[in-house]
Amino acid sequence: MVCSLLLYGLAFACMMWLSVIGYPEWFSGAYVLYAGGISCSIWALYRFQQAKAPTLLLLSLPVLTAFIFEIFIEDLKLRIQVLATFFLFCYFWMLYVLLQRKNRPVRPGAKVMLTGIALLICAMLLRVAFTSTSMTASFQAHAISSLIYSYAILFFALHLTSSGFWLMCSHRADMNAQRMAYEDGLTGLANRGTLLQLMERMLKQSHHHHESISLLMIDIDHFKQINNVFGQQAGDQVLIAVGNVLQESVRPQDLLGRYGGEEFIVVCPDTQPQDAQELAEQLCATIRDSVQARSEFKSWPVTVSIGLCTCTQVHASRNVESLLRKVDLALGEAKVAGRNRTCHYIDHPLRSS
Repeated sequence: MVCSLLLYGLAFACMMWLSVIGYPEWFSGAYVLYAGGISCSIWALYRFQQAKAPTLLLLSLPVLTAFIFEIFIEDLKLRIQVLATFFLFCYFWMLYVLLQRKNRPVRPGAKVMLTGIALLICAMLLRVAFTSTSMTASFQAHAISSLIYSYAILFFALHLTSSGFWLMCSHRADMNAQRMAYEDGLTGLANRGTLLQLMERMLKQSHHHHESISLLMIDIDHFKQINNVFGQQAGDQVLIAVGNVLQESVRPQDLLGRYGGEEFIVVCPDTQPQDAQELAEQLCATIRDSVQARSEFKSWPVTVSIGLCTCTQVHASRNVESLLRKVDLALGEAKVAGRNRTCHYIDHPLRSS
């Protein structure tokens, strides 16, 4: 968007200077700069919407502008009407890209940008509909002030458009910063700090409602070996794949996050030991059957070990540190027993499967 503002500014400067010296045929370069600014604006919107921009088509806009200008160079009125119609199409294109927001709410920045684009569309419609003989006199001294006035209106509309885009980018940056504070950057799941805070809250709620709560700690087996054999990128893909499986398998009311490294945690409110055991075994089987570490020449089936701890009303040791300590013991027992299995701690001797 910075490039588009620069091109717009150069275009307006050229137009006003050429209006004074009286060489209308040189306006071609100014219009090409203006079209280049529109191309940059549309390209920036595509990037903001995380969509693929039609680069070749956008690059053709300045070329088409120069071509139109040369065709109608002898007829000022028709040239203005045709170019205004062409730019009108470009602004409707910009409006279309802006509104591709996938059911997201329209933020203040988008509203400001919509206002700017609406003004630009109105300006082009007026140019198309009311191109009068006064336009043919636009290079005479008495018409220079009105020409500068029309440029000022256009520049104000472009300023609104650019300001709206800047506000949209600023809002997205703030949202990303907030998300990074609460989410794991690789998997998109809750990070360790968020997990601990929400676990504390869920434990208090379960105690208040006299409900059992289960905690699952999932560890990817031989993850360091996966990184050594297949590389860091393959290891990251395994983490993402395991996170996706977990996200698809847990209930909406369950809390899921990445605890650190290759460890994930699932907190299941109002869940009895048998139900937690069934969920853990299902997760073990699903990950074993669907996730693999891959390279160009080989693959490696990924398995997980899962430790479980269920806090019941009979054993009401309801604090995060205690549960984490017990579930970590269960996870260690699952690894000692051969990995690729689950082990359940219910405030009495461990039971593995």
